[in-house]
Amino acid sequence: MSETTPEQPGRDLEPPLAARLGVSRGPIREALRILAEEGMLERLPNRGAAVPDVSATNILDLYAVRASLGALVIARSNPRFQGEAGRDLGW
Repeated sequence: MSETTPEQPGRDLEPPLAARLGVSRGPIREALRILAEEGMLERLPNRGAAVPDVSATNILDLYAVRASLGALVIARSNPRFQGEAGRDLGW
């Protein structure tokens, strides 16, 4: 049995991952289920799982959200941006 590679979408990932990590298929199945719930993986009925296609728009949207969250974290954690100075910046 050959190992699953990114070029083989839809192959059952559980057996090779379990063998590689030295664990049973149960924890692998649970991890794959969580990844699917978070949209990081697509479960394919009777075929295993595959990484979903990601468009350039999705990637740019993710970076925009990340930049906004980063700015908010800095603003909230730095006392210089709290109070009146933060309000002047729109935070």
